[in-house]
Amino acid sequence: MLNLSERQAVTMHVTFNLKASFIPPFITINAPAETPELQHLATNISQLTNSQLIAGISPRGTRELVPVNQIIRIHTDAKHVVMETKATSYTLTQRIYQLKQLLPSDLFLQLSSGELGTV
Repeated sequence: MLNLSERQAVTMHVTFNLKASFIPPFITINAPAETPELQHLATNISQLTNSQLIAGISPRGTRELVPVNQIIRIHTDAKHVVMETKATSYTLTQRIYQLKQLLPSDLFLQLSSGELGTV
């Protein structure tokens, strides 16, 4: 990636090209060349639009599906696996090693045997 002094101001234009035949919708990035910044943008768009869900038990005792991109960290606490978001914490039934295999490795890093954190 370029450091801040090397970056040029870039204006991103968003254009909708709507046609009934575009099912499912898709996103195209038009640029003179593929750059690390554009690849990062494509990865973020993909994660937002194709978000994986993890089931957890909320503090109210209800089962809820949480998008992976909302998870801040997953850790063990008193023999339970806990998933934290900005809003709340959830109890999980999976073990840390199972979640490590399930979650995208470009988003989560194993910090210890009992904790996964976002990159």
